[in-house]
Amino acid sequence: MLVDTFGNDYSCHRSDAWLLNDIIDLCLEGQVFYCQAKESVTDYNLKRILSRMAAIHTRMLTELVPLFCQEKQVPIICSQSCNDIKPTYVTGYYAVTHQRTAQAIPVILATELQALTHFKLAVKQANSLQVARQLAEGTAWLQITCDQLTVLKAQYQ
Repeated sequence: MLVDTFGNDYSCHRSDAWLLNDIIDLCLEGQVFYCQAKESVTDYNLKRILSRMAAIHTRMLTELVPLFCQEKQVPIICSQSCNDIKPTYVTGYYAVTHQRTAQAIPVILATELQALTHFKLAVKQANSLQVARQLAEGTAWLQITCDQLTVLKAQYQ
């Protein structure tokens, strides 16, 4: 049985709609987090990476929602208020708003590595080649930014 790090088991319902729904939810969480987090930091390099992550999550949503709709599903996408950060990013948001940059970067990196693992699992489990390609592209964007966070983390150690 394949279970990802977020506790979702796709082995019994190998539908791309399930995969896309979960990834869209994760992207929405990330988008809200990064849009808020970039306003809370003063470090230029971290702000630049957070801004890039917000843009990446927005772009992924723009490309994944139509794929989800092709599955004859209608995603429930609500606008989230600034206090409505989901559990995936709560620790990262606390770190950005309450800790120094050197302490916040490893927390943000760990959170994004979890999201990256979730994306990688979804790519492997996608049935449609189109869905797999789109998820793989999003995975590549996240990997690049995780690499940038890793470099920034090393600069602060």
